[in-house]
Amino acid sequence: MQQHDVSSRAKTDFAAPRALLIILASTAFLYGCPEGSVDLPETIIPNQDPAANAGPDQTLLATETANLDGSASNDPDGDFFTLEWSLQSIPAGSAATLSDPSAANPSFVADVPGDYVAVITLEDSFGGVGTDSVTITAEVPPTS
Repeated sequence: MQQHDVSSRAKTDFAAPRALLIILASTAFLYGCPEGSVDLPETIIPNQDPAANAGPDQTLLATETANLDGSASNDPDGDFFTLEWSLQSIPAGSAATLSDPSAANPSFVADVPGDYVAVITLEDSFGGVGTDSVTITAEVPPTS
């Protein structure tokens, strides 16, 4: 059987995700590249910040439960990210707390009338950060 050396003629170009480029570079460095080389791109694609989405503003009655929705948040690079909700401001006299600040959809009781501002903060595995806020207005319940 006759063998042909095609290593000098084979060339493949493709856009690789960052994780694959790191693996290729590490493998080439540790084990070498027999019969060829790995050409990494000269430009690095910068990390994009995650896109936080706190959902639309809400109006409800005081003493009702406000349900926050950060499920539309994402990372445009597809990177893993963590999220954290906080109540940036609450009306005077309120004791509102979030049910689970690290959940995509926490809730809290709007215990007094006024504006509550909740902020969602996302951080991806490359240090990118994105934030968004939502205002929940709790109105005075009607009297009978």
